This record gives sequence, structure tokens and C-alpha cells, in this order.
Amino acid sequence: MFIRRLNIRDQPVNIFGDGLRQAQVNVQSSFIIDARSAYNPTDEVKIIICPPERSTYVQVINHHDGLWMVNYVSHEIGELQILVYLGDKLINNNPFKINVFDINQIHVSNLSDGYVNHFVKFNIDTIKAGIGQLEVFVQDGQVLCSALSRSTSEFDVTFLPRHCGLHRIDIRFNGLTIPGSPFACDIDEMARVTVSNHLTNVHVAHPASFDICNQSQHIDIHIASPLNHCVFYQRTQVNEKKTHIDYILNEIGE
Repeated sequence: MFIRRLNIRDQPVNIFGDGLRQAQVNVQSSFIIDARSAYNPTDEVKIIICPPERSTYVQVINHHDGLWMVNYVSHEIGELQILVYLGDKLINNNPFKINVFDINQIHVSNLSDGYVNHFVKFNIDTIKAGIGQLEVFVQDGQVLCSALSRSTSEFDVTFLPRHCGLHRIDIRFNGLTIPGSPFACDIDEMARVTVSNHLTNVHVAHPASFDICNQSQHIDIHIASPLNHCVFYQRTQVNEKKTHIDYILNEIGE
């Protein structure tokens, strides 16, 4: 929690709360002014928002005992400056600079299931979310991951699973869990993927087929002809564990 201590009328005054450090767009943030040691019943708290054209709702609640609660809601990302006056005295002598961001504008893409000892990669875009610290945890931090920055707001995240099973991915921005988190990634073993039916001898211009059996993963398939041309194929999902592939080769060779 953010706390600032200062003196007014030679008496200690505390101003504290996370709302003095950061705020989420369209979500109420708060801070408290504790001037009970220097309390004057005629004092009022005045809040000035800078720049003044920012769309910000402000509410000051006077508890009439030297405590004030300030609630505010900002509707724009970016830096917000708040000047706090107690009576005619500017608290802190400078505005409080607050980072306003929007976790709803963080987008995760290209996250798919993977295999043991094969890198899993996905992307995170924070370009419309504002300034902040991005944190990614796989299996509560038990699986190491790295986030490579492609720009100031785009990241390529990679981790290497060592065990099969469902992996939990927690993503936070400025300490807040983003919508959709935790994400799930199912990790399987390549040894559990088997290919059956005739893959050794195929007749030119005759229909051929094979089956792929696996536990749960989506399989990417590429068939190349003897001259390394891409071969068109038809894919049929027989059930959740079996995929059937039909194709025709028009070239001889291996």
C-alpha cells in the first residue's frame, strides 16, 4: 500500500492507499487522508485533477473526525495527476502521479496445446492497455517461462513443459489478474501419438490413407511428394482420439 507522511501545522498527516499509485480504467480507486492529529473542524479537502480535460469522477467523503476518503474513477488510460488540498495547504507540495491502465485491453493469442520437451509459444498484446508490468506464471512458477519483447507492448512468451498434463498459465498486469486468466494448456507426450495403415507402399494415382491416433492433441499435417510438392489431403476427425487422412500421390519415388 502506498503511504505518504507529512506535517501540517507541525502535526503529522498521513495520506495512503493504492489509489495514489495506480488505477484501473472505469474502476473506482481510493485513498485516505488521516489528519486527526492536525484536525480542524473547518478544514475541507479539495481535489484537483490534471489535466482538467480528463474524464474523471471524484467523490470526497468527510468523516468529520480528521479522516477523509477520496474515491475517483478515471475513464482514460495514461498518467493522471491529482492535487490534494487540506484547507488551503497543498498536501505533498506536488501532484500525485497515477498510472491509469486497462487490463481488459490485454489480448492473448496463439496459445495451443503442446508436447513434453517441446516449446510452447504464445503472444500477449498490451498496446491498448497502457503502461504496466506484465507477469506470466506457468504452474505457479514451477515451470520457467520467458517473455521476449517484440515492441514496448507486444510479447512472445515461451515455456518448456517437462511433464504431461494440464498446465495452468496465470497472467497479471500491474499486479492484477487479466480477464480469462488462468489459461489452460494441455501437454501430451509424443510417444502417445501413433500412425497406422499403409504408409510404406503407395500406388500413384490411387487413393491412399492413414490414421493418426493420439491422446488429445491437435496434429498439424504436411504431406510432401517425392519431388517435394505439397500434396492435398482430406482430413476426417473420427473421434476425439483418432484422425483419418485421405490423399492421392501423382509422382513416383520416395
